[in-house]
Amino acid sequence: MLSSINDTADPCLDFKGYLNAKDDYMYAQLSKENNAREKTNRKFHSMFERLKNGTYEAGSVEEMVFKLYNTCQTPGRQRSDYVKYVQPDINLPWPLNTPDGLPWPKERFQWLVTLARLQRYGMKDVLLNLKIKVDRENHTEPLVVIKQSETRHKDLFRDYRIDSEFNENDLIEKGFKRSQAKSMSENLNNLLLALESLDEKRTKSFQGKRLTLQQLESDYGISLRKYLETVFERRFAPSFHLLIDDVNYLVELNQLLSTYNQEIVACYLMVRFQDYMSSLTHYNDDCGDIVQSNMLFASDLLFEEHVLGEKKFKEYQDQIPQIFKAIIKSFKRRLERNRLNLPLSQISAFIKFLDGLTINVGSMPSDKDHRSFVMDYYADLDLDDDDNLDTMRLKLSMLRTRRMLEKLDQPVSSSPSTLDIFNGVDFNTINIPYILLSEPLFMTRGHEVFKFGSIGTLLAEKVLGAFHNWDVDFNCEDLINLGKSLDDHDIYTNKTFRCSENFYYTIGGILGVKLNLMSLVHDAYFSTESGYDHLQHIFTDVPLKQLFFIQFAQRHLPLFIYYFSTKTEKLFLTMPAFIEAFNCSNSPMIHQR
Repeated sequence: MLSSINDTADPCLDFKGYLNAKDDYMYAQLSKENNAREKTNRKFHSMFERLKNGTYEAGSVEEMVFKLYNTCQTPGRQRSDYVKYVQPDINLPWPLNTPDGLPWPKERFQWLVTLARLQRYGMKDVLLNLKIKVDRENHTEPLVVIKQSETRHKDLFRDYRIDSEFNENDLIEKGFKRSQAKSMSENLNNLLLALESLDEKRTKSFQGKRLTLQQLESDYGISLRKYLETVFERRFAPSFHLLIDDVNYLVELNQLLSTYNQEIVACYLMVRFQDYMSSLTHYNDDCGDIVQSNMLFASDLLFEEHVLGEKKFKEYQDQIPQIFKAIIKSFKRRLERNRLNLPLSQISAFIKFLDGLTINVGSMPSDKDHRSFVMDYYADLDLDDDDNLDTMRLKLSMLRTRRMLEKLDQPVSSSPSTLDIFNGVDFNTINIPYILLSEPLFMTRGHEVFKFGSIGTLLAEKVLGAFHNWDVDFNCEDLINLGKSLDDHDIYTNKTFRCSENFYYTIGGILGVKLNLMSLVHDAYFSTESGYDHLQHIFTDVPLKQLFFIQFAQRHLPLFIYYFSTKTEKLFLTMPAFIEAFNCSNSPMIHQR
């Protein structure tokens, strides 16, 4: 870390020069991080290969994992055809699978029911998003939220990284006959244009409207009861409450799709589902990656037992929560100063939110035996010996969605991480995957100043992400006030904020957020209340406070040094901790500022 430092440069005047941060060094830093993460991936893959030929007890975690892994490795794997196994409704085929000479029974098709059936396999951001969030009126209860799709239809194919329109060759690959493909391409593109036109009318109010199912039907003519019952596979009373993001958009979307050619709407949903399932492994057909992405909990359990070992596992479980605890204390100290003179009730609400957060190292609850947790999670997973890979992935996708939907019947506090995919924030739980703890990115036996520098800002970002996840379906006013309350250095002064799906942009952009959180993490470690040893150690004579800023800047070189070099150096000089660390109090830059 220190080998690249240019001692002839003054960090107060030229921090970039002091770090000797040339382009080749920045790319070397990025390569170092990528290599560390790739090293962890290779350990996963080596583990799968080493264990794949073992004999395992029926119903065990190992048996399920290696059914998937070995099926994936079967030679001659065919292109996936998921719609062969998933129908738009009970006893209703997709239009392209209708027997020759017979009309497709369009009168039996209901777009909301088909969408619900596809969402049970985890498909999201198609026409509507269904989410389960923390109810702001009762923080211990979950709430169903119906949102607009977050992807604009004009950006759809760019985000899926497929062709820019429904073209004939793509449709033929998806199973359409050549004689059908041209007209279907035109019809699907016309529907896409109609959806784009609807996009232009929709708003991003972030206010939401709380309605019962009965109110939604009587006041707006929209019946979501069968949709919800199909997704959740349970009954809903007319008095059931949910939050609708934009009721007018929902009304217009229903009017468009209910009056449009139903065969075209069905084909649109079918193609979107095929693209969704394909996107899960679009970039990599590696069987190790497929197992990790489809059975995260099981993969992590085997990694803990066969790679990490009990000692390393315990080091992670002991150290990361302690760092997290110190960071939460730093959040609280800034909130208690109440620099905005907010009502005390709002400060109390922020602190109550912080007190409710928990952290998992890896992907599973820290307060449960991991093998028992994994066995319970997969208890009703039935992977048959003759299932092909497509069938297994569909079963796993449905199981994951079912576990997520089960949260509706559980108090928030009793429902820690239950999503079998990497998810940085899940309700009030923050998850830190092992790949982010790869050595040398995080060294369990290193000095605490490097541990805070390595993982601290990420943990603080996850805290804001958790709050944003709770607040974004409303107006973001609370999130903005939280961000400003943490801004001891006035980075956000006179800045206009807007509510966004990305919390970075809601509270000031990536640069400002990261610098503010860096300052907060610095305080978390160097505060006299932290309980950590701040004595200078023998491994270097560079002061610990300088080491903190050097490590942070090196970890974020592309963002802080290359793209924002001049602006960043000025912002560093707004921080008393930086001025103290490098003795900049007499620097000309201070007087210019």
